[in-house]
Amino acid sequence: RRWDVTQNTFTLELEDLGPSVVDPATLVLQIAGVTVPTQTSKSGTLTTVVHDAPLPFTPGAILPFSLKGRDTRGLEIGTEATVTVPSPPFPLTGLGGPAGQAGTWGVRQVWNAGRADAVVTAVEIARAAGLPGFAGGVLDTQEPVINFNFTTSPGNGGWFADDVPFPAEAQGLPAQDWITVARGRVHIPRDGDWTFGVHSDDGFALRVAGHPFASVSGLGALDPDFPEFVGFAVGTGDSNTRAVLKGVRAGEYTVEFIHFQRVGGAFAEIYAAEGEFLEDGDTGSWALIGAADGLQLVTEPAPIGPFSLDTIRVEAATITIEFASPRPGGAHVLLESTTLSNWSPVSSAQFVSTGGQGMRCTVAQPSGDVRYYRVEVSP
Repeated sequence: RRWDVTQNTFTLELEDLGPSVVDPATLVLQIAGVTVPTQTSKSGTLTTVVHDAPLPFTPGAILPFSLKGRDTRGLEIGTEATVTVPSPPFPLTGLGGPAGQAGTWGVRQVWNAGRADAVVTAVEIARAAGLPGFAGGVLDTQEPVINFNFTTSPGNGGWFADDVPFPAEAQGLPAQDWITVARGRVHIPRDGDWTFGVHSDDGFALRVAGHPFASVSGLGALDPDFPEFVGFAVGTGDSNTRAVLKGVRAGEYTVEFIHFQRVGGAFAEIYAAEGEFLEDGDTGSWALIGAADGLQLVTEPAPIGPFSLDTIRVEAATITIEFASPRPGGAHVLLESTTLSNWSPVSSAQFVSTGGQGMRCTVAQPSGDVRYYRVEVSP
């Protein structure tokens, strides 16, 4: 018996055992005590049961399930267990810390808060730092680039020279078990492919919020369930990673980053180049994000209130979405997905004001798979 869950589907496989041959027509799947619709198929000795969730499962949720039925002899068969829904390396709501400004990253360092030996423990520390009564050390600052090297125990420094000390070194940053969180709003000046690079000691996770990477090279890995994240999850002397955004549109994108130091050397750098590149040596156009010759950092927009959906209508070949926008005068973009993980802009979508905060979006009705839509707005 094997099972797998994503944000949108639950899949379970049963294998015939000797004279016990699964009767697919008798199988009933329950998730959290509720019977759910399934599609069942059989190939040879393997029976596959698939449930397509009408709403995405909550990341990190623990779901109890049971599958019951009979074999072709009429005998009861089945299984029950729990399954954990995949979750991203760090929360989609972010890691806390200061917002980036024009020309700077917002950087937070946290120390004396427990063992930092992987991205998962680094995230725990980052989240704890935002809670009342936190007793560890915290420094919030603004930095023009992420190109740090630990003065006490330097790492190899990565691809770029002229490293600077980690910001909290002047506050007595200890030799081990601390994290660095950075957030910036990056301006991409032209449509096309852009490659982001990270070198770090120890590991890291990096996200371009809402925009999945197409591929990754080097030692890091792409999160298969949340491809807007790339990282190296555990300790390393050099994470040495490049990740490609394919066909990204010109505009502003929020980049979030977490790095951890367990013991020994420590450094971190983030850079980018226009085009698709596998190795550092494939181009001479790399530049640190925020440097004069690199992608520029702009001020993050102030937090906005939520959108409010009014109606969705399907008429002939057109979908109409009417909603209240927190920024009716801003630039709206419609994004679509079939998985709730990979989102793509719909260039044909048209937005018009209906007065006040009201907006109307119209788009041609797609064929084929179910579509999910969301709207983004920038100032």
